[in-house]
Parts: sequence; C-alpha cells; structure tokens
Amino acid sequence: GSVVYMGKKLFSVDELPLGGEHNLSNALACVAVGCILGLEPQSICSALASFKGVRHRMEEVAQVDGVTYINDSKGTNIDAALKAVSCMRSPVILLVGGKDKGYDYGRLFSGLSGSPVVHAVFYGENRYELLSAALAQGFSEYSLCRGLSEAVMLAHSYAVPGQCVLLSPASASFDEFSGYEERGERFVSIVKSFAEKAGSV
Repeated sequence: GSVVYMGKKLFSVDELPLGGEHNLSNALACVAVGCILGLEPQSICSALASFKGVRHRMEEVAQVDGVTYINDSKGTNIDAALKAVSCMRSPVILLVGGKDKGYDYGRLFSGLSGSPVVHAVFYGENRYELLSAALAQGFSEYSLCRGLSEAVMLAHSYAVPGQCVLLSPASASFDEFSGYEERGERFVSIVKSFAEKAGSV
C-alpha cells in the first residue's frame, strides 16, 4: 500500500488522485526517474499528489442528479477502455464506438466480464461490429444508436444516482469528428447542458 524507493517510504498509494493499476505504474516510473535524477522526494510526492490527469483521459466532467460523467475520449483502443473501466468503483454505463480500427472486439467484451459495466451504448460507424462481438461473448445489456450525441442522451436517460456514465470508446473518432479532442469536447458540452438544466453548475 505504499510507494518505496531504496528502502524509504515516500507516500501511501491512496494519496494518488488517479486510480487504476496503470496510473500506479505511471507513478512508480515517475518516482524512479525523479529519484535517479536527484529530485527531492518531497517535490516528487507533491507533484504526484496534485496531478489531476490530462484532458480527455478519465476527466470527471460533472455530477448531475447523482450520476458522474467521465470523459475518456482518448481511450481509442481496447486496452485503454479496459483500463478506464478498471478504475471505476461504481456501476458504469459505457459509451463505446466510433471508427473501426480493425480490433477484435470480442477481447473487449470478454474483458468486461465481472466489471462494473451494467450497460453499454454502442454508437458510431462500428456499432454493428461491436454488437456482434458483444452478443458472441454473451453481453446482453446494451443499446444501439447512430452517433455520439444520441448515445450520451440515451445514457443520461438510463443512468440512476450512484452510477457513472463513462465515454471510453475503444475506437477512433474520425467517423464523426476531427479527433478525440473534438469528440471529448462534444461529450463535455452535452453533459454541461444536463448540469445547467439540473441546476448543478
């Protein structure tokens, strides 16, 4: 439960603001490099404790009526989406889809077995490939729609307090957008409109 370098405890893992094993691995790499370069351990600890992540990667956008909305538009491959899901501690409605990158989506749905994902919304150009892979893996809690905006609206209508809506598409964005940044901004804009209507902003 602690990060240790050369026998000296630097900080507890629960002091890291970003969850997930992959973020812990990233923090360990930062500690090792920082210590090797001769940085003060306290400076390294402070930097890691204050790091909130980057835009479009596990970015908490808002809480609306007890539902948390998370923008992980940068999760453009299966591994990234599975890592995002592994960080979640609440039931998840997962938004997945976009432009196909030639992945075996069966690996995505087998990886979701036992995860907190309670429903998935398939959207975008590859929605039927996602649907086929989901059914082949016995994943039956899903909705299907054309584009991201409709997917966010569907997730909003399904979500109940205590759940999270996670955009982690496991796909490229180029069927609708110029890049993952524009896709993420669209998600953020729609979620903020929910917050404004609910008086959460």
